[in-house]
Amino acid sequence: MLVFPEAALLLNETAAAILKLCNGERTLEQIVDALAQQFVGADRQMIADEVTDLLTRVRTRGLLEV
Repeated sequence: MLVFPEAALLLNETAAAILKLCNGERTLEQIVDALAQQFVGADRQMIADEVTDLLTRVRTRGLLEV
């Protein structure tokens, strides 16, 4: 669960895995690479699309700074 002042988001396994990798130092590509290693057999492009989509939505809510 991601808790912030106005509300909270219940995260699925994939979203939680993505956000755990966001440390301010990893690039988008590094996050995708780490997830591709974690979820062996998953399509890398699908992972990249999911990471981009989630980070865009989180940023839109003001919960992520680039």
